[in-house]
Amino acid sequence: MIAIYYKLANSYKFGFLEMFACCIILLIILPIIISVKDYYEHYSDIRLGFLPDLAIQISEPYNEHRISPIVESIKSKYSINFSLQGAMKNLTDSNFKVQQDVMNDESFFETIHKKMVLLGIDFQGSPLIQVLQDHKVSCEVKQLGEFGHWYIDVYNTAQLKTGNAYIIDGNNRINVRIFKRKDYYRIRYDETGNDDDIPFFDFLNHFISRFQKTAYSGIDADRFSSVKSDTKIDYFNTHLKRQLLAYAGLIFPPHPQYLSTIVSSNLLHSINKYDYITMANLSSKRYNIPIIAHDAFYFLPEQKLNNNLLLSNIKQFHEFIQDSDSQSFIYIYCESSYIDDIIKDIKKENIQATFLSRKQIVPSYFTEKGIVIICISTLYFLLILLCFCISFIKLIKFYSVFQDDLTLLKLYGYNFSIFSVSVIIIVLSSNIVSAFILNLFFNWNNQLLNTFYYPSIIFNWTNYLYTTLIFYSVVGFNYLCELYLLNNISYASRGKNQ
Repeated sequence: MIAIYYKLANSYKFGFLEMFACCIILLIILPIIISVKDYYEHYSDIRLGFLPDLAIQISEPYNEHRISPIVESIKSKYSINFSLQGAMKNLTDSNFKVQQDVMNDESFFETIHKKMVLLGIDFQGSPLIQVLQDHKVSCEVKQLGEFGHWYIDVYNTAQLKTGNAYIIDGNNRINVRIFKRKDYYRIRYDETGNDDDIPFFDFLNHFISRFQKTAYSGIDADRFSSVKSDTKIDYFNTHLKRQLLAYAGLIFPPHPQYLSTIVSSNLLHSINKYDYITMANLSSKRYNIPIIAHDAFYFLPEQKLNNNLLLSNIKQFHEFIQDSDSQSFIYIYCESSYIDDIIKDIKKENIQATFLSRKQIVPSYFTEKGIVIICISTLYFLLILLCFCISFIKLIKFYSVFQDDLTLLKLYGYNFSIFSVSVIIIVLSSNIVSAFILNLFFNWNNQLLNTFYYPSIIFNWTNYLYTTLIFYSVVGFNYLCELYLLNNISYASRGKNQ
């Protein structure tokens, strides 16, 4: 019996090596193919992040007491991910003058003549934070920023004093210092550069997310941030810091005499490929508004909406724009299946409004997304089919070549699925080798990206797990086929292949 098993193994070794190499290649290629879809959707989410699933433009001045109940009613009926509301002003005949040298007030201003839209967002979140000294105190944030260290200015309260304190964020206590200023207190946090900073970064993210979810900011990762490892701190520096600081400048304007804004990338890219400025002047026939642009964000509508957009705070918006000269807007971020029902509900409110779905705003994106998904899915399943065909052909060949030997083994009572066990060993070995190669490749790739200050690529190992499970499903199907072939082997069939 041992001699027969040795003969089978020795004769089949070349087929074993072929299948082993094939499994390694497919286990590397297939998860990467699925990951291409993830990377495409991630890029699209950034590119189209601020674009709403449903944009509602209302032809009347903004009234919070009129709009908020409508939004709350929608949220109570449907699963809404996020919403924005506020006032808007179409500047049909306007200029955008960008200061080229912010250190020189008399520096040359470059002018862009475009139709623009100014949004005044009514940020609905709570500005209160919890500070613990002798006892817990609720403080209203006046300003938040970072210059050498993080600072949070809170309105003067008799319950605070200069010295050490803690910011309370859930179960976390964040050690800070408090300093007295003229009419407010400044809370200061100095980064340590290690994991001790994580609770503070989480606090910042939670706080700004009350007003604006970073997933819908439209602000890309900062590729000029230095990344040294894959820790959570570096992820914050690369992906969140720029978004949080930009929206902190909108929510808590640092200079009341200037309109704090975030400007659409399309508008700034006309003259500045880095999409970053600090000072500008927005003017039209009726308005002349000095602004600070804290950052730029992706806003790339193809139809219906103006892609030259400026975001501001509703309070500052009303300081610079006459209330009677503006309209209202509601941006809804939700599943597309809810949109028709939401439109019907809002129409019942007897308001004059224009409704624009994302499919109307960026129609080519849905066509593009469909093509990408179909191509990736087709390629993926073709390769899976290739894997199945290879293993099935090898199974048929195995039972054809070794029919006599397998018949002899069966006659002696050894009813053993030799091929399936061999394939399981191949897949297990391929799992280990392919996982090692993928991990090595992405580590090397991320080191190269970090050298040039690009964000790391995070490989989704769930995709690898799905592919592995499919491989074991193929093995399971082969096992059933092998049982069928094994059951049909008999002494009468012996010698038919000679």
